[in-house]
Amino acid sequence: MLQSLQNNLQFLENNVSNQLLSAWYNTGFLIRATFQSELQDDAYIFGNRFNSLEDIEQTINSTFWFTYRSDFKSYEYKGQNFTSDAGWGCMIRVGQMLIAQFIKQHLKSYFDIDINKYNELVYEIIQTFDDSNEEKVFSIQNIMQEGLKEIKKLPGDWYSPNQIVYVLQCLLNKSRLEQLIGFEFIPFYDNVIDIELLLKKMNKPNNCRCQLKSFLDEIEKYVENDDKCVYLQNSLKNSNSNSFTIRKSSLDIQDKELYNKIINLFKSKICNECYQSKKNHLGVVILSRLGIETPNDDYISLIKVLMSRSYTQGVIGGTPRRANYIIGYSGDQFICLDPHRVQPYQQPSWCDDYMKTYFQKEVLLMQEANIDCSCGIVFYFKSIEDIAQFIADSYTYKQNMFYGFGIKNSKEKDKNKNFHQETEKLENLYRQKLSKLKENEPNILEFSIEPKQIQKGKSVEILKDFYDLSEGQKELDSSFDII
Repeated sequence: MLQSLQNNLQFLENNVSNQLLSAWYNTGFLIRATFQSELQDDAYIFGNRFNSLEDIEQTINSTFWFTYRSDFKSYEYKGQNFTSDAGWGCMIRVGQMLIAQFIKQHLKSYFDIDINKYNELVYEIIQTFDDSNEEKVFSIQNIMQEGLKEIKKLPGDWYSPNQIVYVLQCLLNKSRLEQLIGFEFIPFYDNVIDIELLLKKMNKPNNCRCQLKSFLDEIEKYVENDDKCVYLQNSLKNSNSNSFTIRKSSLDIQDKELYNKIINLFKSKICNECYQSKKNHLGVVILSRLGIETPNDDYISLIKVLMSRSYTQGVIGGTPRRANYIIGYSGDQFICLDPHRVQPYQQPSWCDDYMKTYFQKEVLLMQEANIDCSCGIVFYFKSIEDIAQFIADSYTYKQNMFYGFGIKNSKEKDKNKNFHQETEKLENLYRQKLSKLKENEPNILEFSIEPKQIQKGKSVEILKDFYDLSEGQKELDSSFDII
């Protein structure tokens, strides 16, 4: 009898606590969206330049967004029942956004299909992250389980960028998602990019004869003179403090001769075997620090140059202890997807109310100076040319580099012949599936995500709309104890 009463009191305490927690985060999300600087017309998102608010908003509104959830299937650990990740799961949600973006980009680059035209594919991708099914590779339950197993991360603990990337790497190594056939995930945890590993993972040649050591030795001769390298020193900022329009000239390579030399030198060291072999596409994350306590302006300037390139897929990190997925920038502000909104879990369905909870309609900004020093820069390389351009971009702005290149002689375990044959068979089957889908008329998303750039002075209407969408959030149940 006493035990039953104690359990009921604990359940009531958790419900009250979690309702307050939900209201706290949702109000904070609303305030952030309402009282922020207005977005300018000029921005880069995923390496693409946009000149209109409509295009910027539409791109954000069609990018996968994962947030805190309540009432998902309970995950039990040592007497605790986790049914919400509010307060601690933001980096996990950013990790889910990262994988979803990789899937979307890979389907476009490797399989030549735009998922925004086929809601079947959008729905299929969302199911990979279903929070009610532990069998789904990237459900929050499966991520927590893998984190506990691999890095002793307790459920309810906050993840760092390094930790979530490592756990995602483990899950990717164990899974064989058909959407990621022909994809290799490569994190670098120590600021040194192993170019030999990049080529091995991309090309898988039978007999590689690349002269990469020679390349690294010779490239220093090209950049040993500081005069040959461009020092950004906040050159991306317009001198007019009231205007944050991007000056395109600052993003162009300012020393074409140096840039082309690096490109040609790199390509000259790549053997024919690597050029002619079938290419995997690479998802790369450079885990790094941009400073000790505050970010270095020079490093931020280089990040913004890289974010103007088509091979860049954003930054995971956000502000200290508040993870965001940074997908672009405008002037001195980063454009973000923010997971700090608590949405009730819904059973998978084709209805509008379910599908649109995975796409952020607000355009959220963050001052570049507020970025957390601990972050991960994300790239998607589809070719040797992409890698060559990245190396040239980096060495051209060498004085701003916060990472380096090297050869670690990594010994990759070769997969057996049967594995490659099975993978090729799966790829053919998946391509057939996509071909049948393409034969039909494009099936645009049935729900409409209305672009919304929230402006000051509209907080009353927005507040009503915000809480109308949050109707199902009154019954939160989570074992999160400390706000």
